[in-house]
Amino acid sequence: MTTQCNVDLMYLAWNRLEFTRETFLTLVTNTDWEYVRELFVYDDGSSDGTRQWLEQALAQVPAKARLVHTRFGSPVLAMNHFIEAASAPMLAKADNDAMLPPGWLKQSLAVFARYPELKLLGIEAMYVHAEGEQIERTYVPARFISGLGLYRREVFARSKPAVYRKWFGLEEWQEVQGARLIRGWIKPALPVFLLDRIPFEPWRGYTQAYVARGWQRAWPKYDKACALWHWHWPDKRQHPSTVDEYVRDVSSRGNTAAPRNVPREPSFKIVIPSANAANLVSCIRAVLARESGISPTDIIVVDDGARAKAEEQLPRVLWITGIKPFNFSRNVNLGMAAAESDVILLNDDALLVNDHGFTRLAEEFGEHPDLGVCSASVRGVVGNPRQTAAQGTQFRLETQVLAFICVFIPRRIYEAVGPFDERFSGYGFEDNDFCVRTLRAGFRLGISASCIVEHASLPSTFRTRRDVTTLFQKNQQLFRAKWGRPL
Repeated sequence: MTTQCNVDLMYLAWNRLEFTRETFLTLVTNTDWEYVRELFVYDDGSSDGTRQWLEQALAQVPAKARLVHTRFGSPVLAMNHFIEAASAPMLAKADNDAMLPPGWLKQSLAVFARYPELKLLGIEAMYVHAEGEQIERTYVPARFISGLGLYRREVFARSKPAVYRKWFGLEEWQEVQGARLIRGWIKPALPVFLLDRIPFEPWRGYTQAYVARGWQRAWPKYDKACALWHWHWPDKRQHPSTVDEYVRDVSSRGNTAAPRNVPREPSFKIVIPSANAANLVSCIRAVLARESGISPTDIIVVDDGARAKAEEQLPRVLWITGIKPFNFSRNVNLGMAAAESDVILLNDDALLVNDHGFTRLAEEFGEHPDLGVCSASVRGVVGNPRQTAAQGTQFRLETQVLAFICVFIPRRIYEAVGPFDERFSGYGFEDNDFCVRTLRAGFRLGISASCIVEHASLPSTFRTRRDVTTLFQKNQQLFRAKWGRPL
């Protein structure tokens, strides 16, 4: 592979000074600068001292470098500006939350040299990582890659991504390009990780502060058993004293201190069993409109027939094929297994009404540690009238049962209580059964007034069936046989 300077490299920052210090100095140390024509450092309107720190740190870059001041408010618009300004045939992009290992650029370029058909290469650790700069890496074809990666500049000659809901647009642009745009994830993965997904301090505390300030979205955390923590990079970095002095000066003024009483950052997936494409699209769009911290990749749809008509309208949602004949309990268990996290279980005919309702629903477990399952308040049809939104404005306990129209189930509760009973193959009572087992395990049921869903305007797949009474009676008899009571 030639060593000519054939890469223009973008580093994008917006606030998050603590992250910037760590990732930028790591980038300086671990990048193969002989391949870089120019480094473009974008500061997109930082107000926490990040821009001033970068101005001084830029002197440490062993290549041509420039600092670009922008106020786009969108990583996609900043990336488009970079594409226009760059001139090298290869483009690379790193963000100020990404820790890149030694040799990352050389190894990524080797994949392009080995596979000339490849246009975009994602370098997040989407597959099991492998150490060693001499490993021959390949790529796994993908529907889309994230913004952290490398691109052939020629692919943007005819069009560039358009902004979608501030943060998004690159993935949607890739979907439009179709199969002719060859893209994939590097494999074996490089040991690349993101600071905002680290589950321990000090990074968890910084992330909570940044989310509270609106500087980033909430992301699921890496598992504490993640293999990325079982290896170490050589400590080659030399922090410039002038930069350190500046950081100490900023810190002494309190600009980088995390605020006290930062709200708990929920980490959950949304599981939606669905057979109705129209319902599903409306349901998910309501979630994305109301929950700015939730990405389509946080939503898992267990498909029972909705996918064929809905998938094109819902890019980046994770689809799980349900097992036929339809069994609600079985499909929910499939979704829970795929989530491997806390879950909001949501009907596809329920619409989130209030902003950040799901985040607030998750936060009830911090206020009530003995909770096992917590329901949103419901406007419209609900089997338990005590769950209706008109019942009160405060959190309230439920002593018997919750209708699972929209409920939060922590992973630890699901594992303690066990999966949904798949013998309930008719209609209803699988939620009653889960509630009984939750109560018997010593946990409580709750209803949150801070999360409201509307359950009236979209048609129910089951309640409109002609045999709904027969299906209801089937599950009711099973519940009575199991627990000896009609609830």
